[in-house]
Amino acid sequence: MPTDVRAYARLEGWPADVAYPTTFSWHVYLDWEDKVYPTHHSISALKFEHPSPFPINFGKEVRGGRLKVIAKAVLEGQEVLGTDLAEIRGVNPPRSAILRSFPPNRVGLIASKIATAESGMRQFDAITGMPVVSRTSDVGMMQLNAPTGSITSADQIWDWRANLRQGLEVLGDKRRVTVLASRGNVNRQPDLRDIVLGYEDAACVNYMRWYLGLTPNPPPVVPSLSTQPGSGILPGEADPDKTALTQMERDAIRRYNGGREYALALVADPLTLSLKGAEWQVDPTHGGVRARSGDPNYVSHVLLAHSGFVIPKPASPHKLKRHSRRHRRK
Repeated sequence: MPTDVRAYARLEGWPADVAYPTTFSWHVYLDWEDKVYPTHHSISALKFEHPSPFPINFGKEVRGGRLKVIAKAVLEGQEVLGTDLAEIRGVNPPRSAILRSFPPNRVGLIASKIATAESGMRQFDAITGMPVVSRTSDVGMMQLNAPTGSITSADQIWDWRANLRQGLEVLGDKRRVTVLASRGNVNRQPDLRDIVLGYEDAACVNYMRWYLGLTPNPPPVVPSLSTQPGSGILPGEADPDKTALTQMERDAIRRYNGGREYALALVADPLTLSLKGAEWQVDPTHGGVRARSGDPNYVSHVLLAHSGFVIPKPASPHKLKRHSRRHRRK
């Protein structure tokens, strides 16, 4: 927050025979009345008695928007007041400072690429100084979505560090959801959107088995999404930073933007009337992603986004140096 904001009060036409006030009553309001997520500084609940000029102390609470300052004095029992307006604008930090704030691991790498793809790693609009807000009500560096509850405090609107931390929390939650959703067994009740690929073929096979008096095929075991590096990269897909996504990571990236990346495909064998198995295939359209309700190519855009983040190499173990002493015989 700025520390050099000073408010001045000057009384014009004050009667010469009335003592000029030594102090004024001050009220300060700092509000951002955006419809997506309006914010207000707690200083508005305070009243100050101070001479002019009045140095405004915003404390450690990071906020911005429209600044309104009211100064009051009393003349013959009547309040005399003046009002002035200004703006408190945000300034984007250096990219080097942002990159240092990501965790030094693969999560940090992926999150930095998401921030680059989402906002160009910017918390504030370069022209207005106000928080970056998308047409789908996503705010700030990590483009936290307000309607879905991704924003949990006004700090995440104005403090880029808080926005980044919350983005990491959201990404972590999406990864945990991916882990739970991808673990399957015969007792699992899958979402119909998971099994839509090949579901008709599997149903036809079981109908034929029933017609022939055979027992139906049991539900297939749903495999877990792979944690093998590179398993989440499609053939021929660009991966300039050599991220080598796993299937788990790819699905978590998709879920960060909304929807699911994979659909479960049932592979039926009409010759033996059996199910060969089940496998995950990239198909975000079956995960609720449409051209008008999401970005089908979101993961590819994240892969192409170059943030400049580099995972630090692990420190090499200290080598013990052997010291030898030569003793001369006298």
